[in-house]
Amino acid sequence: MIAESSKEEVAGTGGHKPALESFGPDQFDDDHPEERRKKMYFFNWWNIVLCCGLLLGVTLIVYIQDHMRYAAAVIILTAVLASSTAIFCTGRPFYRFRKPSGSPSTPMLQVLVAALGKRNLAYPSEPDQQYEVPA
Repeated sequence: MIAESSKEEVAGTGGHKPALESFGPDQFDDDHPEERRKKMYFFNWWNIVLCCGLLLGVTLIVYIQDHMRYAAAVIILTAVLASSTAIFCTGRPFYRFRKPSGSPSTPMLQVLVAALGKRNLAYPSEPDQQYEVPA
């Protein structure tokens, strides 16, 4: 059974992580080679910062809670949250908003129908035939 704090972490991660990872690449246009390269850098930095934050959260903050005061860790986490909110608010005017087109249910239903239609197909004998290569 999942501990109570783990449930909160899962719910929190499920709320922000998929949205942030998809909104970041929206800032870059795939039709321009320079912006495609910047999108690659975005994902590299995204993963580096995410891993560093997780590492500090499970080591430094826990160490401060255990060996110093619990309140000190709460103050540090509050300061980090306040600074990230300030960075978000500062960058918000520069964000590219894209208008949604069509229904979000349509691609999901297309995948479901394709998966059901192909469920009885035999697997290719060669591994390189399993993936579509763009022409």
